[in-house]
Amino acid sequence: MNSAVPGDSAAGCVGSIGGSLIPELLDAVRKSGYRASLGGADDDEPSLRAERLGLLWTALLAAPILFIHQGIARFSGAPFVLLALATLLQFTSGLRFYRGAWYSLRSRNAGMDVLVAVGITAAWGFSALVVLFPGTFGEAHTFFDTTALLVLFIRLGKMLEARAKGKASDALRALLRAAPEKALRVAGGVEEEVPVSTLVPGDLFRVRPGDRVPVDGEIVDGEAAIDEAAVTGESIPVRRVPGDAVTGGTLLRDGSVLVRAVAVGEATFLGRMVRLVEEAQLDRAPIQRFADRVSNRFVPAVLVLAAAVWIVWYLVIRMPFPFALARAVSVVVIACPCALGLATPTAILVGSGVALRRGILFKRASVLEKVAGLRTVLFDKTGTITKGEPALTDVRTAAGLGEDRALASAAAGAAKSGHPLSKAIVRAAREKGAPWGDSTDIEERPGLGIRFAEQGAVRLLGSETMLDETNIDTSYFRADADRWADEGKTVLWLAEGGRALAVFGLRDEAKPGVIDVIARIRSLGIRTALVTGDRRRTAEGIAASIGIGEVFAEVLPERKAEIVRAAKERGGTVAMVGD
Repeated sequence: MNSAVPGDSAAGCVGSIGGSLIPELLDAVRKSGYRASLGGADDDEPSLRAERLGLLWTALLAAPILFIHQGIARFSGAPFVLLALATLLQFTSGLRFYRGAWYSLRSRNAGMDVLVAVGITAAWGFSALVVLFPGTFGEAHTFFDTTALLVLFIRLGKMLEARAKGKASDALRALLRAAPEKALRVAGGVEEEVPVSTLVPGDLFRVRPGDRVPVDGEIVDGEAAIDEAAVTGESIPVRRVPGDAVTGGTLLRDGSVLVRAVAVGEATFLGRMVRLVEEAQLDRAPIQRFADRVSNRFVPAVLVLAAAVWIVWYLVIRMPFPFALARAVSVVVIACPCALGLATPTAILVGSGVALRRGILFKRASVLEKVAGLRTVLFDKTGTITKGEPALTDVRTAAGLGEDRALASAAAGAAKSGHPLSKAIVRAAREKGAPWGDSTDIEERPGLGIRFAEQGAVRLLGSETMLDETNIDTSYFRADADRWADEGKTVLWLAEGGRALAVFGLRDEAKPGVIDVIARIRSLGIRTALVTGDRRRTAEGIAASIGIGEVFAEVLPERKAEIVRAAKERGGTVAMVGD
């Protein structure tokens, strides 16, 4: 649900209704005296337009007040012109503060609107008395310029806040636009265009080239290249086949697929993203809650201080009443600008909006504030630092055996295996144009490798441990294998008849841009570490290649929480990137 509170509010509004947002938002707002309505993401634009018009009107009135008050424009009757202009500004642009003060007091909350209203009223009222009864106050100074500037600056702050909120919602609107309104449901072999809102889990729907996937689902039939940029930011379309999951809002570039709906409505990926963004904008950071508490105590304190100033000057020092009143009014006027109440929510909105446009979603505004104290970032390896897909990087062969022939022989054994390393060998052979023949008598040994027969010869493709079991000599390739292992690569061996024929180096390559990201994080004085279940030599090789100095290797999933706790004990906030 998205709520709009048009017109009248200042920082005190948060304190008035913040505690009642969850159970009954609209009722709580209305009971606090504010006007509230349900709205969508596009409601920010009218609000910003209204704030801009209000600021323009205030500036048009404030400009002549300043010119006249500073003596730039001199003419007879200037004090009465000032009074007229200030009165118009007071009860047009300044009217919102009176409303806000009334609503705050009704809800027993002395917010910033109360202080602003008291300040501009005191300044305008005192100045009006000086103009209307000049003999009473002698040469007393008027505050018309102060009133104009106060209202102008606070209206400027409100306009900037509305603008920041609008920018923070741009990414949310983009998410909403990514979801189509219609879907091509398939029932009984008949295709029918229906509203997306009518789909339920289990429904079948067809997605054609150029269409967006309406809801999250699983491909039942067909293949397609799907552009997932709206969700992942990846610009290259991904090939999806039966059994693969698809996300609502992604764009089908080519092919045609039949999809079974898995999640609809708010349960979809886009629905969850929208909800998270809305929750982040409603959440208040600790500094924001602190600002609210300060506002509630600051306002009464200022009024008490102003009264004390008047008492000291008038009753103790025995200065004239107008003199003492002018000093008391000065205290209230000086305290008026509510920078703390306006700057904090604006900073939260701007920060979360900028982060979202860069692909970072802060689920809570409080997290955004905690990032400022970040001292350690722990990175998972597979799928986070690396692509999660090993690739062939190096090949060494025995004398008389070419690389293509060795690769084709290895591919013959790996072709029928689903292991990621086997897939990498097959992919490399295909890319190099090294055709492989059929293999027979395939025996795959988990964690070790594959035993297979090719052209009548029995061969092994696997780890060094597998070769050691059959006493195969690996000394010819020892230097290469050790160097690759030190670099964080996985080493596969190809052997036949008691001797090693070739050795392959494979590595899960780092994602593009990872090195720059790590360097920028470290330049901020933030410690980085790699946390992975991989062997230490592999983990250290990857870490060294991307600029991470500390490594936690061979870590079981349950131990990752212990590492995070240990990092927190060192001091500062800890971030864990990955799973």
